Amino acid sequence: MAKNTPNDSKREKAIQEIIEMRVSQMASTKSLLNHLMFKHTYTREVATMMIGEMRKRIQDMFKEEHEQAYHNAIARLEELIEKAENQKIRLDAIKEMNKLLGLHKPQKVDITSGGDKLTDIKVIKLIEASPEKKNEDDENKGTV
Repeated sequence: MAKNTPNDSKREKAIQEIIEMRVSQMASTKSLLNHLMFKHTYTREVATMMIGEMRKRIQDMFKEEHEQAYHNAIARLEELIEKAENQKIRLDAIKEMNKLLGLHKPQKVDITSGGDKLTDIKVIKLIEASPEKKNEDDENKGTV
């Protein structure tokens, strides 16, 4: 029989299991649903809610890890800037730190022009000839 309201400790254990399955085994949502419905006997609705909770927790974990990595990178660059004896190394570290801090926006490049920088945008107006106009033009081409 399916349970509608899971016990909190059992629910927490099941959520930890599906987090582990998603992160380590790259389990699909269908696999996670089947795991919750058949191994833990939760209803589909409860299992879907638990998968939503799992997604939120995974996002929070990665946000925390990303934030920590960002602060570590800034600290390493600051230390390099402070200790570097070579001026070029110091300038490169400053540039890299400014990129991390978002002080330099990426430059827009037109991928169709072989990587040239975008300067002017050319607008080309396309017009569609009506069938009557097209027939007139075809007739005029023959009489020059």
